[in-house]
Amino acid sequence: MKKWFNLGALLLMVSGSLVFTSCKDDDDDNEPESPLVGVWAYESLDISITINEVDFIDYIIEAFDLTQAEAEEFEEEFIEEMNEFDGMKWTFTKDSKFTVTSPEGNENGTWSLSADNKKLSLTSGTETDVITVKSLTSSKMELFYAEEYEEDMDEDGEDDVFAISMTLKLKK
Repeated sequence: MKKWFNLGALLLMVSGSLVFTSCKDDDDDNEPESPLVGVWAYESLDISITINEVDFIDYIIEAFDLTQAEAEEFEEEFIEEMNEFDGMKWTFTKDSKFTVTSPEGNENGTWSLSADNKKLSLTSGTETDVITVKSLTSSKMELFYAEEYEEDMDEDGEDDVFAISMTLKLKK
């Protein structure tokens, strides 16, 4: 009789652990999927550049003695060269991994999105970039990134402050 009791107790413990495991899996399945998950394609890029807080075109007209038309053509070529996003695809998976596919190659890493969906962190190797999410829906995403650095742009012996801000629009 004691043998059957021990066997019954063992059976209850095993079935109890299955119930708890099943409940845990059900909870995981009920977690909402981030709107970020999926494959995103380039839609457009808006770039704003200033040097020493002066509009890029105005600065290069003054610093390099260009005409308005020459400065606008230079800016257009400069921005076109900087736009490495055209033709790229971004894939974000549910397990927080990402792949960026471009004509130059692929980059892989992990991603995390803040609870308010306003900050996207992309980690590849030892580098992490934090990007502002201006908007995110199930089919459109708008990212904002700004950077500033100092360099002697006009070779006058003094560093100039080069500031660039980019708004990248993607679609699923």
